[in-house]
Amino acid sequence: MPYTPANAAEAAVIKVNDTINEAFRARDAAAYEANTAPEFVRISSFGGVTPRADFVKNAVLGGTGTRLGAASDEMRVRVYGDVAVATYRNLRNNERMMGVFVNRGGAWKAVAAISTRIWNDTME
Repeated sequence: MPYTPANAAEAAVIKVNDTINEAFRARDAAAYEANTAPEFVRISSFGGVTPRADFVKNAVLGGTGTRLGAASDEMRVRVYGDVAVATYRNLRNNERMMGVFVNRGGAWKAVAAISTRIWNDTME
C-alpha cells in the first residue's frame, strides 16, 4: 500500500527523494546537486562514507550501463520542524534506505543518505 503523506512537508520530502532517485537514474548531476545540500554524505551498505562531490563524480555520473527507475515500498516520512527523516525499502538492491533532509529557506534538501542490506535468515 503506498504511503499517504500526512501533510505538505511530508509530500515535499517524498518529492525531493523521488527527484534525487530519478537524477541518479538519469545521471543528472545538476538535478542531484540541486536537491542535496553541499555537506551531503552517502553512507553505503558496506560502511563507506562519501561526500557529495565524490558521490556525484563516481556514482551519479559513473558507469555506462542502463539504470532502471527506482522501485521502493514501505516509505515513511517523519518531520521534526526543519528536519525530516525518510525510510523505505529499495526493491532493486534489496536494501533499507534512510534519508535525512533539512528545510532551508522553504526548500527541502537531503543532507545524508544511508543504506543497509536486507539479509534473509540464510545469510548470516
